[in-house]
Amino acid sequence: MSALADIIRPGSGRGLDFVILNDLRKRTGISVSEVIKFSIAEMVANSLDTDATELRIKTRTVGKFDEVIIRDNGSKQIRLEELKLILDFGNKASSKRGFLRVSRGYLGNALKCLFGYSYALAEAKKLPPPDILVKSHKAEYVITLKPDIVREVIESDIAIIETEDLGFNSFTLKFPIYRGWIRENEPITEFRELLRVSSTPQ
Repeated sequence: MSALADIIRPGSGRGLDFVILNDLRKRTGISVSEVIKFSIAEMVANSLDTDATELRIKTRTVGKFDEVIIRDNGSKQIRLEELKLILDFGNKASSKRGFLRVSRGYLGNALKCLFGYSYALAEAKKLPPPDILVKSHKAEYVITLKPDIVREVIESDIAIIETEDLGFNSFTLKFPIYRGWIRENEPITEFRELLRVSSTPQ
């Protein structure tokens, strides 16, 4: 299958710009080597926007991917309707201003960019794009991005798994191992906990 960037004609709609690597670079202003750091920063910002008093960041290497997990104990549940808003890749993608600006918050463009980077980098490495996992209290959502190059839209399959309420929200994203894309066998230490923050509300 040809890369999406080779198929999209110049001047076409921006419905697919979240899964094309060059467009993601323009939108975020970051290089491939900064994607892990960008993902941690943006997902931490999402957690800090809630009433969470505990925040955990974990990374590990899983096969050919680096996995980043952000978990918080915020009380607000992410529901299917809100998840569909996050996955509305056409939102703010039709204007130059929206195209160039990344907005913060879990309904902003930052998560869309992270989801897109996971897909676009896997495609660039000729790897199957990984699923995105969102857990929120009683529900687990397994998300698969499905760009439609004819209609110039990104569709998403969302599988919902009901679980017991564990009292937390988490996002799990995978990105192809970078390391300059040379030393690919050097793993992030298996499940390294980068940060654990607990606080007592004032």
